[in-house]
Amino acid sequence: MSYHYPGLFARGRLFYFRVRIPACLRLISRCDELSYSLGTSIYQEAIEKYHVEFAHLQAFLTILKEIIMKVNEDKKVVLDEADVDKLLLHRLEQIQAFLENNAEEIKAKRKTAADIILFPNGQKEADIRKLMTDMLIDYLKGLIDKNKANITLRTVYSQLKNKEIELGLAGEDDKYDWLKSFSTHINQLDHYAKKAIETERDEKTYTPRSAKVVSLLRTYDAMKTDERIHKSMSATHWEKFFKRYAAMKKHLKDSTQRCLYDNYLGVKLAFSLIDKEYVEDVTRQDCRTLCEKIYRVPRRWHQELTENKTVLDILRSDSNSQTLSKQTIKKHLGTFKEFMRYAVKEEIIPNSLNEFIDMPIKSDRKERKPFTNNELKKIFNPKNYPNPHLRNNQAKFWIPLIALYHGCRSNEICQLDVADIVREKNIPCISINNDGKDKSVKNRGSKRIIPIHPRILKMGFLYYVEYQRKNKQKKLFSELTYRKETGYAAIIQHWFARYLDSIDIKSPSSVFHSFRHTFETKAVEQRIPAEYQNAICGWTDQGIGQRLYAHKKDIRIMLEEISKINYPINSELKELQKSFMDSFVIRQLGAKE
Repeated sequence: MSYHYPGLFARGRLFYFRVRIPACLRLISRCDELSYSLGTSIYQEAIEKYHVEFAHLQAFLTILKEIIMKVNEDKKVVLDEADVDKLLLHRLEQIQAFLENNAEEIKAKRKTAADIILFPNGQKEADIRKLMTDMLIDYLKGLIDKNKANITLRTVYSQLKNKEIELGLAGEDDKYDWLKSFSTHINQLDHYAKKAIETERDEKTYTPRSAKVVSLLRTYDAMKTDERIHKSMSATHWEKFFKRYAAMKKHLKDSTQRCLYDNYLGVKLAFSLIDKEYVEDVTRQDCRTLCEKIYRVPRRWHQELTENKTVLDILRSDSNSQTLSKQTIKKHLGTFKEFMRYAVKEEIIPNSLNEFIDMPIKSDRKERKPFTNNELKKIFNPKNYPNPHLRNNQAKFWIPLIALYHGCRSNEICQLDVADIVREKNIPCISINNDGKDKSVKNRGSKRIIPIHPRILKMGFLYYVEYQRKNKQKKLFSELTYRKETGYAAIIQHWFARYLDSIDIKSPSSVFHSFRHTFETKAVEQRIPAEYQNAICGWTDQGIGQRLYAHKKDIRIMLEEISKINYPINSELKELQKSFMDSFVIRQLGAKE
């Protein structure tokens, strides 16, 4: 039963797709017909699948007819004049790709004509026959790498490569003329390549005189134009598909805006390094290229880009201290692999090609260490520490103190709103949340409410909060500015790095995040239970029971536990407290110590 759709049949409860193979292609396909189940018993679903399969079949037969006219009884792949022109056009594509991809190396004379021409010393008939076979194999391999080759084309490729069949020419009686003609055109393309390289090096222009080369160039330009038009209409641009990917991550994984922005940068970097725009165009060779070039990307690559400068223009000569860390490379490659897996799931591409992406095995990330007691004395020495009498020093004054006594991440503190200073059971607390487009948390476990340490309260922190509230400031640290890629923390992190350098704390492992490690070390020393450490710091490496009931921690017990955190810097803090209580904040509020 065909239901008015040729090739659509019902057998039992399922619908099948069946079509006969044209006689001229049966020697290649080794079968008379294709027949397989559509996997549905519903007529409307079968019609939808039928249209898809029929379109795939027609495209496949068109490609097959264009590439290989027939395989004769002598097991020879027979090509005619049009097929030979396709091989010559394929050769021109290789030359153009070489010129485009090696422009800088050509100008520097690191790449020469010898790297691209085929026959520098002339050629014999046997050489030409072998060359044509190799070009056909390479052409088919290119289709396979681009996921555009059906199983039949893969079979022909395999048989040619394994010499089970060989190349023949239409009109075997006059094959010498064909070979001579092909030889002439190859020589002309080699000459074009030499002249193009010379003019590229001398920054001149070259116009070929060969009618064949001119004709091939016109065909090549028209083909590229058609490709661009077709892609703009039907192919999937990576940025467009990223919106679907980001929506999935936000819905299923509750990813934060900052996390999604990091994902965006990772995918953008990958497509920039392989110089592609469309998801369907990614090949296994692109994956290898990505894994080679990403180690030469500068650390702040997105800040170096301009209207006329791409990622490929700013690559370093080799991997060094100024290039991306292995930790960052691992993160970006992991994002790209997940992005490609999602493209397979959404039926954009048939293969994610993830097996061709090599992840860094060993991280070069430097271990961050806690501050020592002597270093804490240096950091909070009133002679060095930011003076709270200056209006623009409030963030620099309070943020390190909050980090030291609460173990918070830098951006968790920097992004705080005035409204995030709350009371739970009449206990002053800090609410870490992502309630706002300019706020983010690392993961679900990072959302939490922390009682404010008594030492911070004693230093007058709530006076500062009240000062910001009376001045109708939304942000607690209103002098900080927001950046999409780093949140509010960049200014503080950069300032603190300079500050440590100025007080002779120059270890690469000593950074703002060291406050978090300092808090963790002190919490272990004071034997604060692990579940309370996790609840205070927002760590997620905890047991299932702790994850389920972390939100039920009694705020009064949390206050008891966090109050155990103390450091031998009392004299320094007393001086800082005195300085703040004499500041403009207290004077404006009319408060007294």
